[in-house]
Amino acid sequence: MRVYGDAAVVTGRWASKGTRKGKTFDDNERYTTVYVKRDGRWQIVSDHTSRIVQK
Repeated sequence: MRVYGDAAVVTGRWASKGTRKGKTFDDNERYTTVYVKRDGRWQIVSDHTSRIVQK
């Protein structure tokens, strides 16, 4: 997490495996979440996830 005054940015990677609608999946993704501190509380103002395509 990087904090810039009343804003913060979180980036990372996430991996998940499982079954969805009878089909198995093995996903790897990157994410970015942006928070702003309002009235003393951190609130998400933007969130994005992108799949990492395996070659």
